[in-house]
Amino acid sequence: MRRRKLLGCGHWWPGVLLIAAAICGTGPSQAAETPLQLDYAADSSCPDRNAFADLVEQRVRAAGVEAAFATPQPAKVSLFADSSEFVGTLELERRDGSHYQRTMHGASCAEVANALAFVLALTLTATEPPPREKEPPEVVSASLTATERLPEPPAEERRSAWSYGVGAQLGVRAGLAPEWASVWSAFLEARRASSRPFSFNARLAFLRAPTISHTGNFGTTEYSWWAGRVEGCPVRLPLYEWLEWLPCAGAHVGRLIATGETLSNAGVIYRTSQIWLDGFASSRLELRVAGWLSLQAQAELVVPITRYQFAFDNPDTLVYAVPPLAGAAFAGVEVRFP
Repeated sequence: MRRRKLLGCGHWWPGVLLIAAAICGTGPSQAAETPLQLDYAADSSCPDRNAFADLVEQRVRAAGVEAAFATPQPAKVSLFADSSEFVGTLELERRDGSHYQRTMHGASCAEVANALAFVLALTLTATEPPPREKEPPEVVSASLTATERLPEPPAEERRSAWSYGVGAQLGVRAGLAPEWASVWSAFLEARRASSRPFSFNARLAFLRAPTISHTGNFGTTEYSWWAGRVEGCPVRLPLYEWLEWLPCAGAHVGRLIATGETLSNAGVIYRTSQIWLDGFASSRLELRVAGWLSLQAQAELVVPITRYQFAFDNPDTLVYAVPPLAGAAFAGVEVRFP
């Protein structure tokens, strides 16, 4: 009986050794049995091939499984600088024959290299080929963006080339009465921006002159008038950053009312009303005080188109005749919007 037990013990130890050997031979390994197949190209400022392979192996070991998904062809990795950023590309072929590609962007090559190493390690430790459509989880740095960038926000609506303004002017005007007349004016302006020096301006204005009194050899006369005005300025020339010069041209149409009383026939009032028309050329300076406010000064040369003479009962009592040329000057302020 004792001999049988000794023989039984002798058979038991070889069995234990065989089982231990089998366990050690088939247990999971923390390193991938299949060496990493890598086709690698990078700038000199980026990690070299060995450093990149170490990054991948570290992430494979961190996953706690073997690299079970071996690619049939080497994985292609490229890391290059592009303008102010680094671009990394990973290409590999799945076991089912499909092609996988991922491109990433980052501020430094180290960021991009770490992100690509993570994606490649994730692919190598997968138990089955990664899906074609679904991307790996975005665990990379927030500064990195995939080629499939988020849609850009819609472009803002293009601003209109037209802008508008309102303003007022005070000035003097000759040519419609024997004396210079003080004039006030209110205007609306539309401006179309274009490449300098072309910037078309159009103005519509209303002008009004108070009554002017004149005493001559034959008696006393009084003149008052109002007019509508249209004006265009095709060119805007910058003299300084805040000062511009505009040559302009336009026309007036209005009504002139004259009344008079002769010395020889006191108490008898003479009255006449005339429609008048003229053309003018002007030179305007605009001083920008703010983006929405400007101060302006303007001088004009006026050519009357309708010329009248004002007299009492007969031409021998001529009081005033409209001259062939006249002048005007204005100063004003304009508010622009938007």
